Amino acid sequence: MTQYTEGDLRAVFEEYSAAGPGRPAHVPEITRRARAARRRRSGSAGAALAGAAAATIGVVALFGSYGGGPALGPASTVRVTNGVDLPRTAVGTNGDTLELIHSENHSTVGQGVKVTFQPTTSNTGYSIRCADPDVWVLVRQGNESGFGRCGDRRGEGLDAQYDWQSAGPGWLGKPQILEIWIFPSDAPLGQKIEGGSGTYDMDTIVTTPERLAKVVDRRPSEWTIGVYDKPAQQSPTDHS
Repeated sequence: MTQYTEGDLRAVFEEYSAAGPGRPAHVPEITRRARAARRRRSGSAGAALAGAAAATIGVVALFGSYGGGPALGPASTVRVTNGVDLPRTAVGTNGDTLELIHSENHSTVGQGVKVTFQPTTSNTGYSIRCADPDVWVLVRQGNESGFGRCGDRRGEGLDAQYDWQSAGPGWLGKPQILEIWIFPSDAPLGQKIEGGSGTYDMDTIVTTPERLAKVVDRRPSEWTIGVYDKPAQQSPTDHS
């Protein structure tokens, strides 16, 4: 597997983070940018991401990257206990207004959490807000994942949203889980794995995030996630 320096990885990750949500990271473009980053840094031709790494990176396309996008204007917010604001509503990709159906507040980075929620439609979306915009965020759901800087966006925009195709036939009617890993901004991306072979490259981070979590210090840093969807419809017997 091609080894990339921390600078190579950060250059690629940050270019996508700066692009904002809704911009998928496709394998050919990641490969091209990784090559360009290496040429800029060393003047030599870069090597393509290969094998398992390239296959893993492909799943980023569903979610895109985090952070860096402009705020979409003022929004009414729910003030959560950790001091990070969440919009009460969010605007979906089709222009629909979605409501906050689930939120969680956390005060530590350097570990993973599982967020469980009950979707009401196939257009569920989510947003993650962080007190430190430079922390790294990995989101995994099923076989899909997204990775990038948290960013400092505010407003009613979503970080990611499902549709009927990406949600799949088993999305509704049961709780769903998002696996969220938050790593500090100085996580050793691209550096040699302690006590093992290889580096903390994208393949390692996406497939085995616990390996990176073992070497970063857990530290106080506030963040929150909000899940948005259409409100659940009440049955006629619910009115009282």
